[in-house]
Amino acid sequence: MAAVADAFPDQLFESYIIFAKTGPFSQEEIDRCKEAQSQSGAPRVIMLSDRELEPYFAYARASKQFEMDTTAISLSDLARSTVQLYFSPTPKASGA
Repeated sequence: MAAVADAFPDQLFESYIIFAKTGPFSQEEIDRCKEAQSQSGAPRVIMLSDRELEPYFAYARASKQFEMDTTAISLSDLARSTVQLYFSPTPKASGA
């Protein structure tokens, strides 16, 4: 999927790769999805598990556990949130 996304010129297209499943992602799956991230530009991988797909607001549950911006109204917002949640997560301090 990364090769297909790379085939589109960055000057003309914003390409995103979406991985979704109805359960949690394993660490191996997260690592494999991270490999599809563009090394030269903005985040392009979007990961959505049951935690993001079930609530009305995609990151309502995750924001209780991790430091992240919960506003996601565009594909670029979803890709940025994937980085915050899956690739570089920052757990909230206990009691927060």
